[in-house]
Amino acid sequence: MRTCLRASALLTAAALCGLALAEFTGPAPLAWRWAQPTRVASGGVPQIQGDRVYVAVGGRIYAVDRTTGNTLWRFPRGEAAEANFRNGCILADGKVFAAADDGSVYAVDAATGNLAWQHLHPVAVTTNLVSAGANVFFGDTRSQIHGLNRESGQPVSQAGVAVSEGLQTRLGSVEGAVLYSTGRGSLVRLNPVTLRPDWTQRFQRLSNNGSFTVFGERIYVNSGSFVAAARASNGAIIWQRNVGRDLDLAPAAGPDGVAVVSRDGNLFTYNLQGNAVFPRGVKLDSAPIVPPVFVGRFVAVAGTNGALNLVNPTTGDLVWNYVLPPIVTRVTTPATGGGAGGGNTGEMGGAAGGPGVGSGAAGGGQAAGTPTVATFTQAGGSPVLAGDSLMLVTRDGSLLLFDRNLGVDLTAPTTRMVWPTPGQEVAGKAPMEIVFRLEDVGIGVNPESIKIDINGQNYIGELSRDGFLSIRITSASTVNRPLQNGRAVITVTASDWLGNTSVTKVNLSIDNTLNALGSPRRPDAAGAAGGGVMGGGGGRG
Repeated sequence: MRTCLRASALLTAAALCGLALAEFTGPAPLAWRWAQPTRVASGGVPQIQGDRVYVAVGGRIYAVDRTTGNTLWRFPRGEAAEANFRNGCILADGKVFAAADDGSVYAVDAATGNLAWQHLHPVAVTTNLVSAGANVFFGDTRSQIHGLNRESGQPVSQAGVAVSEGLQTRLGSVEGAVLYSTGRGSLVRLNPVTLRPDWTQRFQRLSNNGSFTVFGERIYVNSGSFVAAARASNGAIIWQRNVGRDLDLAPAAGPDGVAVVSRDGNLFTYNLQGNAVFPRGVKLDSAPIVPPVFVGRFVAVAGTNGALNLVNPTTGDLVWNYVLPPIVTRVTTPATGGGAGGGNTGEMGGAAGGPGVGSGAAGGGQAAGTPTVATFTQAGGSPVLAGDSLMLVTRDGSLLLFDRNLGVDLTAPTTRMVWPTPGQEVAGKAPMEIVFRLEDVGIGVNPESIKIDINGQNYIGELSRDGFLSIRITSASTVNRPLQNGRAVITVTASDWLGNTSVTKVNLSIDNTLNALGSPRRPDAAGAAGGGVMGGGGGRG
């Protein structure tokens, strides 16, 4: 399989407008997956020029063929750099620019992969790179912004631009200038020639990972629970609206309006005048892990639960859902406390009293040597369009390319019971929950296709965005009736977005003299924040 993706925040306005006009009509199969080893989570967004894709992963910069997923060149050609490229790369003037976490900034010839120049910065680089004027800019651990001439690599100023309020970790570009935010809520447009602010606009709060998105002549900003539109020329506020929920990552902006996703996983859209399209929001089941973006006329949201969602911003309908599959599905982890990053989730535990395994390295803590079944990976950067291909980079060092013309999928979804154990003897009375894991690497599972039959009776289930199908039996249920003693044959029918269909049958032995089965344990707050979906629960001992 193969991949492709591309950056949004670091592109010029012209490039952004060109991508916005690209057509992506909905579900598309995975054409290829490209992956390279990395010791740290991959970030940033690949850059695209023609049929070449440029990405920085682990200790190298790569050029990849967009149609085949083959590596065209890599830099360095020998041993990988000891440092890591955490924020991807940018493309300008026929060169690929990338900064490693040891302070090295590289310019590599985009055609050959040969080194054009290298700058050794005395302290670590903490932001992405951005191109403005004749220079490439970055921020460092001293809260200073520095510029390097793109042709020669020479510093624009030895002193740099000091940001007394504390520099946030994301830079942007607007109308040929540098855009940055501060720890005290200031949004600043920096002139790339004079290295002085063109303007400063104050907000109540701006998140550390960048709360702004540029589209055309406007800058859209998330501040606390507010979304605001400002003029790129002078920073003046055009309108602002209180969403009523805490916002963190940058908004998505398009020619018809803006979309924001709250920390509790609800999507809100507004038109160009600031009027709400969905005042109550569209539930996505997960907080975003990277900023949402418009891909054509749809909004793409990648969540902490590994799900990539495509939503119609005018109707709120789910156009497509795909769970990003991990490269490694079973790993052994060291002892951990609750992690702050986003790792792969854990699988359900057995129902017969085992502790199960919780979320992976990013979620709740677990004992050393605990085997973890990874059910997804997470996006490392926002998805992006190139023509009619949708591209995405993931935190495990992969590139994914979805394309109707390049991808072929003839495989139906797989369905397996994860709670309780198939064939187990359990009570069929309330409260009872039966959980299946549905997976489809090719194009994803269509939630509208799912049908559940138990002993000839229709039952209703709920498919989470990360692929868990839950069938709940409660005392108040009028549809999902309790199961009677004897053999229960559960039949789950599921199709992918191309119509490939699977039928799975699983048996349970029902004995209602036993204690009620109940539900598996869900993750705690730490697990949910790190990307865990369902930790394994202890069943009846």
